[in-house]
Amino acid sequence: MSIKYLKYTISILIFIIPIYIYFNPPHDRDAGPMMAYDFLFFYPFLLISILLSLFILFSAVKNFNSNKLENSLFLISTFPTIGLLILVFISFSKVNNSVEDFSETITNRKFVQINDKLTIIFEGSRYKNVRKKVSFLPNNHNVKVYTSSQFVQGRFNTFFMFYKIKNDSLEIYIPENEPLYYTNDGLKKLPIKVFYFNSNKKDSLNNQNLTNFEWK
Repeated sequence: MSIKYLKYTISILIFIIPIYIYFNPPHDRDAGPMMAYDFLFFYPFLLISILLSLFILFSAVKNFNSNKLENSLFLISTFPTIGLLILVFISFSKVNNSVEDFSETITNRKFVQINDKLTIIFEGSRYKNVRKKVSFLPNNHNVKVYTSSQFVQGRFNTFFMFYKIKNDSLEIYIPENEPLYYTNDGLKKLPIKVFYFNSNKKDSLNNQNLTNFEWK
């Protein structure tokens, strides 16, 4: 293959690759798949396209006067790579300049006595209008018996929690598909029993001698 046809082949590749990358983003945008996509596909192909574009640019500029039309086409073939590279730098700039506050605003604290030996602190918090959360903290100052924290959380507009004390346990009623999380530090989990409820039937909980936890 002559140098001329090699340059034509490279020009076609560096024109197609960035366009294909841009219009075929990953469908799964979770952290793991996104990292695999970036480091196994996006950046390797972008790097290849950049290196080939540099070769074409150098060759086209060097020989521009010998065939202006042909070398102009070579230069144009590098535009998608340059454009995608600019978009990447803009994306990095936005990430670096935006400082997102992920802190939660504590809205309410309540002490609930389970028995003579255990009191649990309910700590209600929320993150903007995104989610609500209740953390369960053991109020044992001297002896660390229970895990440091357990919590439930859910979407801001639909999350609710009702509770009552029964047989030295805390029973909580929360929307279905909202698990109870806990710190896995090897200590005892708090005596919390979870009952999942359909959000559409939330009103019926008011008639079951339960206390509604309110975010103030």
